[in-house]
Amino acid sequence: MSAIVFCVTLMLRLWSYFENNPTVTIIDTSNPVKELHFPGITVCNNNKVYKPHADKIAQKLLMNGFDISMTNKLFSSLMKLIRPDRIAIDNATASWALDILGYSVEKLMYELMQPCSMLIVRCSWLGQLYDCNKIFRTVKSNEGFCCGFNYHFELSDDFHNDDAWLANITTVEEDLHEYNSSDPLPGVGNILHVPGTGRDIGLAVALNIDAKNYKSSVRQFVGATILIHDPLDYPDIGAQSATLQPGHSMSMTLSGTKIKSSDDIQNIPLRKRMCLFDDEVPGERDYSYQTCISECMQQKMYGPCGCLPFFYPNELC
Repeated sequence: MSAIVFCVTLMLRLWSYFENNPTVTIIDTSNPVKELHFPGITVCNNNKVYKPHADKIAQKLLMNGFDISMTNKLFSSLMKLIRPDRIAIDNATASWALDILGYSVEKLMYELMQPCSMLIVRCSWLGQLYDCNKIFRTVKSNEGFCCGFNYHFELSDDFHNDDAWLANITTVEEDLHEYNSSDPLPGVGNILHVPGTGRDIGLAVALNIDAKNYKSSVRQFVGATILIHDPLDYPDIGAQSATLQPGHSMSMTLSGTKIKSSDDIQNIPLRKRMCLFDDEVPGERDYSYQTCISECMQQKMYGPCGCLPFFYPNELC
């Protein structure tokens, strides 16, 4: 009788553990590198107000009642949109400026960024040079407007410059004799994979931080922030970051993990598995944990104030 009671108690405990933990994780180290996605690379200049663009916008404000001190205060206070603990912003002055320009906050911050064509001056993929303007695009991140490579989250957004008065300072001439325009562009149409490992198996870029044209920076030093993230994720809290300063060269070595769930897990109730399969998410976006967290953060912010920071993508709505 004692043995029967002991066995029943043991089985009940095992059953209870299985109820709370119905999945088993198996670590398989045989996955080849070529099956892993190459990460999305997002390059963000610490300077969010590019001086040549700010001077053009300031001229327009000066003709409509602003003075120099007001424009300088406006540009410096814009950092509060990204770093709320920084400079106190005069909402009345900012609203007046937006009304004069006919801009939204998003459009103003986009017009004030250093163009990707000027920030990223040379880039190569797998040892071959490419036109940086064609493989990097203007994207959003928690650092504001940045330049993204292999970035496949907000595919519907197409940021472009509608103002002719900025055109003369947002274009540069490219001279890439090694680049063949008939070659497929890496990271533009499909998510990239790499054939192996090594220093030359990946992305290499040269940046022009342009310190002399700093007008308002999110940090107290000149440099750029490099965000490493899944190409399908919005680069937010889950992204790894590194800081690059002028005159320095930096190499980054990455390791990847591939997580795959069997189809049988879909039969387990959602409250127990605590994850979603792609076909269980409404819409066309693939499910990921980091994007789910970003969406939850957006909903928490939108609830109390009815608005969101300009750098959140529309796809999270």
